Parts: sequence; C-alpha cells; structure tokens
Amino acid sequence: MSSRLPDLERRILAIGGDAAHHEVYHFLQHGIRALRDLEATLQQEILKKKEELEMHTVHTVIDRSITELVDILEKTIEDWEHRFEKSKKNFADGVE
Repeated sequence: MSSRLPDLERRILAIGGDAAHHEVYHFLQHGIRALRDLEATLQQEILKKKEELEMHTVHTVIDRSITELVDILEKTIEDWEHRFEKSKKNFADGVE
C-alpha cells in the first residue's frame, strides 16, 4: 500500500508539480505516519497494562485505513491526469 507512494508522487510531479497536489501527497504521508504512531502507542499501552487486545486486529484496521488513504490519492491523481491531458488537448486545439 504505502509502497505505491513513490510512484504516486512521480505521477503528481509529472502533472506539473502544482503545490496543491504536492501538499495532498504530504498530507497523506503524515496521515500514514500518524496511524503508525497510533499503532505503536496502543502496543506500548497494552504491554504496560498487560491487557489482552488483539494487536493483529489493530494492525489490520490501521493497514486497511492506510490502504483506503492511498486508494483515494490514486483515484485523485487519475482524475488530475485526465483533466491535465484534457486541458493540454484543448490548449493545443486553441480552446481556452
């Protein structure tokens, strides 16, 4: 899931490196980092309190959330690419 991020960033930059697009990518990175930090904190708290909680379940939920974030970014990039290609074609045809 997050291994797809370098390719997605490359695609964002190929569109034109617009600052807003780049900010979306960084927002996603921070979101993933926050979810991983939450996972680590939960693990530490569980160990401290010696409580039984399925860390596998927590990990699975966080992984699913990260995958959803990356999927949303990928769909957004596809939309940007489509609009970018359409605007290039319109510009080449003299349409503004």
